[in-house]
Amino acid sequence: MISSCKVFCTKTLLLCSAVILLFDSCEIINPEEDLPSYIRIEFIDLTTDYSTEGTDSRKISDAWVFIDNQSIGVYDLPTTFPIITKGNRTVTVIAGILNNGISADRVQYPFYKSYKVNVNLEEKVIQVINPIVRYLADSVLNFAWLEDFEVGVSLDLVASDTLIQIVTHAGGGIPGTRSAGIFVDTAHKALECVSFDKFIFEQGSGPVYLELNYKSDMHFQIGLQKETGGNTFQEIKLTVTPKKDWNKIYVDFTFDVARKSSFGGPAPLNQILFYFELEDSTDQSFVLLDNIKLIHLK
Repeated sequence: MISSCKVFCTKTLLLCSAVILLFDSCEIINPEEDLPSYIRIEFIDLTTDYSTEGTDSRKISDAWVFIDNQSIGVYDLPTTFPIITKGNRTVTVIAGILNNGISADRVQYPFYKSYKVNVNLEEKVIQVINPIVRYLADSVLNFAWLEDFEVGVSLDLVASDTLIQIVTHAGGGIPGTRSAGIFVDTAHKALECVSFDKFIFEQGSGPVYLELNYKSDMHFQIGLQKETGGNTFQEIKLTVTPKKDWNKIYVDFTFDVARKSSFGGPAPLNQILFYFELEDSTDQSFVLLDNIKLIHLK
């Protein structure tokens, strides 16, 4: 009898020990998880020196976020996202755009400075960040062409049976009160124009972008007119889709401009080209242009 009791007690102790070990192992396999902190970014703002950089018009679509120089991710704006990291951290935000207006081609805009701020990240707390960016310093950035149509028009007609008109507007979501208007109809079907100035780009001078606000009920095209080796020719870069409200596009000409040869000789000349033509499906259409900037590194 005593022997049976010992066996029973021994088995009971072993069972209890197994249960305890099981619970201990569950704690090891499923430890208590850290709860995240959060960062909220509504938008990224831009501030400019109007006299040298033009208006503060922007279309910043994404935030490229880094914490203590480690990449966290790329986020559509507005955004709220979780962060496991806690404590005092340096958050860096780089403004992102839709390259050539294409949602599948999201890039850091190379001409905006990054925004940095120190924040204390706490569990379950949402930290709101309001980034404000500026253009790179004048010492490295060249605004080759600024046109907001407030005091004139720096576009030359190449071929047209109509004229560029100045349209006055109040607000509407963009800075200024005057824009360039292109109006086509069955009697005036097309207009082609280029920038008044001709631009030279050095070999290896880096990114080249055209910034542009527009509003339209028709497609139109943007490209380059080049003069090189005594010849003039045109290249269409992209077709812009209609937008009933004011929109902004960043056109990447980095690999399209003709650059000065490192072997010498006459430098190729580049002009920005716009082409507007009435579409078959309508009797009249319009395009408004504003806040044009051609920017490249010095």
